[in-house]
Amino acid sequence: MSYIKAILLNIIELFLLLFLITIMYYFNLINEKTFEVLKLIILLFSIFINSFILGKNTKRKSYLEGIIYGSILITILLIITLILSKIQIKLLIFYPLILITSILGSMIGSVKKNRSNWSIFFFSFLL
Repeated sequence: MSYIKAILLNIIELFLLLFLITIMYYFNLINEKTFEVLKLIILLFSIFINSFILGKNTKRKSYLEGIIYGSILITILLIITLILSKIQIKLLIFYPLILITSILGSMIGSVKKNRSNWSIFFFSFLL
């Protein structure tokens, strides 16, 4: 999967899921704090899933794929942030979190591709 395809898939997923929670917030089904947390979780989950797929389909070192994918996303988000608003302190925490999520997703995707028994890795990862 190419980076452009992964980023487009990520954008489509984000719009659909964020639209869904925005509707729930609009009709007061969730409160403001839950809305803010869900926005972050949805973004990180979407990045993780797409980098997982990218890592699963790679033939190179998967962590490099995660670094490249995360760096492209961070660059796009940074440009949008600079155009629309000013940089805030919480963004300095947010961007490395995106990069770490992308790297972990691609590494786990690579492990999934290379190992037949996924549960052994998952349970050893939890310990």
